Parts: sequence; C-alpha cells; structure tokens
Amino acid sequence: MEDNPKLDFHNHVIPGVDDGAPTIEASLTALAVMKAQGIRHVIASPHLRASAVARQDDPDGYFEHVNTAWQRLVDASKSVADVAIYRGFEILLDVPAINLSDPTLRLAGSKFVLVEFGFSTIPPHSADALFQIKMQNCVPILAHPERYADVQERASQVLDWLRVGAYLQANAGSFTGHYGPAARRTAWLLLKVGALSYVCSDYHAMGKCHSASAYAAIARRYGPEIARLLFSENPMRILKNEAPVPVKAPPRKGFLEWLRARLGK
Repeated sequence: MEDNPKLDFHNHVIPGVDDGAPTIEASLTALAVMKAQGIRHVIASPHLRASAVARQDDPDGYFEHVNTAWQRLVDASKSVADVAIYRGFEILLDVPAINLSDPTLRLAGSKFVLVEFGFSTIPPHSADALFQIKMQNCVPILAHPERYADVQERASQVLDWLRVGAYLQANAGSFTGHYGPAARRTAWLLLKVGALSYVCSDYHAMGKCHSASAYAAIARRYGPEIARLLFSENPMRILKNEAPVPVKAPPRKGFLEWLRARLGK
C-alpha cells in the first residue's frame, strides 16, 4: 500500500469540535494510527448542519471554534511526518439547500462536497437536494449510504442519487461488520454493482480504524486494483478536481474456475 498512498476524506480528527477527537493529543494519535494504515493524506471533515450555513450567522461560535481547532491541528501535526492534512466538512442536509461558495465547506477547497442525510429516514426529494449542489458547479459525495435503513431495505434507492450526478462513499468499517450485518451486506452489494466510488474510514479518533482491514478484505475478494481505486486513486483525484474512475467489481470466480486458473487449464 506504500506505493499507493491513501487519501481519507471522511474522519473526525479536529480536536474538540464534534464527537471525534476530544483533545489535540487524541488528534495526533489518530493521525499516527491512520498513517500506520497507509493513509498519507487526510481531509478532516467535522460535522456541520446545512441549516447553520443557511442562517448565515454563527450564534454558537461553531465556525470560529472549528477554525481555531483546525489551526491547532495544523501546527501540531508537524510532529506526524509524511501525512498531509486538509480541511472540509461532513454536511448534514437537514435543509434542502446550502450555499457552498465558501471553499472551506468543500473538500480541500475542491468542487467536491461531503454530505449526509439523517439516519432516522432519508428525506423526501433527497435527489433534489443533491441536484441543488450540482447546480452550484459542485459535486456531492454522499457519505455511508450503506448505513441508511432505507438503502438496506431497498438498495435501488441509490439510483436516484447517481442519476443526478452524486458519488457514493462507503465506510471501511461496513466491509468488516463494524456497523452490523445489514450495513456489511449493503456495502458489498453496492460495490458489486458498481455504485461506490470511494471508501473512507469515518474514524472518530477512538477505537479501531478499519481502513487497512477493509482494504485487505476488498483486495482478497475483488483484487488489489479495486481496492486501490476506492482508497487511493479516486480519493486522490479530488485534489485535482477530477471525477472518480468507475469502479466495477469483477465477477467472483467459483472454486473450479479458480483452480483451473491456478493450474493453467
């Protein structure tokens, strides 16, 4: 994996701003953990509600708090060699429209925007909300679709999102069963049918980071090139404002086909 450094754009490593790293020490430990798993580029993405942006004010001082904590992370992260850090947000679309003219709302100042829906239920006209992002010449990346109950029950739900030009990012832990069997089954299904473009850690600077184990699991099932596209190639393309390469997992061979291939028959 060293030849294909990963970029992780969904994580919570800015200290003391959300349910991720509580302290700068935890932030630095998280970066070291991610580095050990082959991640060399980190776009920090603390939680943000679209409604807070829509109000065009900061009554609770959240943005100021994030800005201050971000600068602390930048200064302290120099102690973690060979890891480049950038900023962004994971934006909860709790209102149907958001002004994305501020580049700090986007991933590393690119045209790509990480968004999510609430877990209780996907809102009606969810594709319209994603299309509104496209209308601003931005590109929505929808976080962890495999964890939504609506998608677990009817995976075809994602077709509407893909049709309006959104891309899908699965959590690494979903492939290893960290979020339960339904999320695991749905993640593998979305990969199998070619609906996923990215896999990120969603690491909250505590517990286990599942990036390396998910990379290995995907490489075992579909080959290292598929894993490389999901964890390295496509995420790195964000920094260049380039669309992801389509990821179509090859059909899995049965045992007899595998044995014949190994024997050269």
